[in-house]
Amino acid sequence: SLGNYLMLGSANITQLTGGLDYGLFAKLHLALGTDGRLQPEAVQLIALTNTHANAKPLVSSLAFERLTALNLLSQSEIGGLAFLPTVLASGQARYCEAILTSESAKKACSP
Repeated sequence: SLGNYLMLGSANITQLTGGLDYGLFAKLHLALGTDGRLQPEAVQLIALTNTHANAKPLVSSLAFERLTALNLLSQSEIGGLAFLPTVLASGQARYCEAILTSESAKKACSP
């Protein structure tokens, strides 16, 4: 669940190993399509630590490792249909559609 980082008093996962030491925050950027329906234009992912008390971004080098491993797992389990956001050196990951109309997606996808 992407919402578990909101639950104070949850299990302290910071000492777990094997890539189990982080939570994940996702920010979805939506735009109104020509058909009147909301459509995703961009997704930002932030690996979190300290989710049991006061969630904060995971150190960028560890976040880079965790998000890269998540992409590899997704690809091995789902194949060509896997959602594979670009993992950035900052320790965040993002996916951007080719054409962006919303200002928030443009900002999220700027270099």
